[in-house]
Amino acid sequence: MIRSVGSSLPSFKALTFQSGLNVVLAERAEGSERTDTRNGLGKSSLLEIIHFVLGGGAEREHPFRQPPLDEYTFTVAFDLGDRVIAATRGGQDPQHVLVTDPDTGESERLPVAAWRARLGNEMFGLAQDAPKYSPSFGSLRVLLLRAR
Repeated sequence: MIRSVGSSLPSFKALTFQSGLNVVLAERAEGSERTDTRNGLGKSSLLEIIHFVLGGGAEREHPFRQPPLDEYTFTVAFDLGDRVIAATRGGQDPQHVLVTDPDTGESERLPVAAWRARLGNEMFGLAQDAPKYSPSFGSLRVLLLRAR
């Protein structure tokens, strides 16, 4: 379960989730047409942040690697096995994820490939030495997030 999503970006409104069903929605602005689907409140950006922090691609053109967002980090706290961890990634160092145990304060800085392998193993039981055409964490992650 995702517990929270936050950022070092001062204007970012952190989200905290509760047990059970959580729905992220926005009210339609006055004057919106019935067919208007965009209101700029960040629902799609929320999914993009989760995707990024969980090891999604961060090519040079990625929005989190471009000014002004490249100077900020994004953090997702979630259940991993029987504990809660917080993972942080930013545009200044997109090749690494800082993984922190909020209870102990212990942290480790992992290369994104190692982070994906750890998540694949702990979330889906994927072996790190899996055969070439086996599912990857990346291919399974989208089933959880329905991102993009």
